[in-house]
Amino acid sequence: MSQTQTAGNGHNSEGLTNDQAMCLALMHRRDYRRAMDAKKTADAAVRNCGKLIKADLGKHGLDQIKVMMAMESEDGAEKVQAEIKAKTQAVKWSKSADAQLGLFPEKDKNGETKAYNAGKLSGMDDEPLHNPYGAATSDHEDFARGWHAGKAVMDDLLAQRAEAAAEEEAGDELVKAGGDLDEDDAKEAA
Repeated sequence: MSQTQTAGNGHNSEGLTNDQAMCLALMHRRDYRRAMDAKKTADAAVRNCGKLIKADLGKHGLDQIKVMMAMESEDGAEKVQAEIKAKTQAVKWSKSADAQLGLFPEKDKNGETKAYNAGKLSGMDDEPLHNPYGAATSDHEDFARGWHAGKAVMDDLLAQRAEAAAEEEAGDELVKAGGDLDEDDAKEAA
């Protein structure tokens, strides 16, 4: 039987003598051995091709080739685009001040632009308002609006910290003055 022919399951198994079955097994062994040798040769060729690609295109060259090949089919293109979207989102999260919230996409549902987001990050980082955009542009206005929003977040956070520190300090002063409540006093006060 040649490699290109296919047969049903066990189509030769009925009515064969032991010698005929052994002869079939030897034929299949020979075909299988040729196929495995071809596979080993092909695997070696793929490895060598990958090494050449990395040598010519660099560390990520093989990844680029795989992406190009995946983009040749509709399913592959969808998968690649989903992976790119997920990785891009992770990069944005890692660069933003409040990464876990993902507040800084390209343009969110509220219409916030890159300029707004850059300004917001600048304000949240307590940088002075140095607007990199031209004064007569919408990006200039967006950056300033974002900076003020970021600065407000920063100011609120600093106020909360100051309030918590003042409360902690007041509690420490109360302890120093001997006015702390033990468990019995706390129960009576409740």
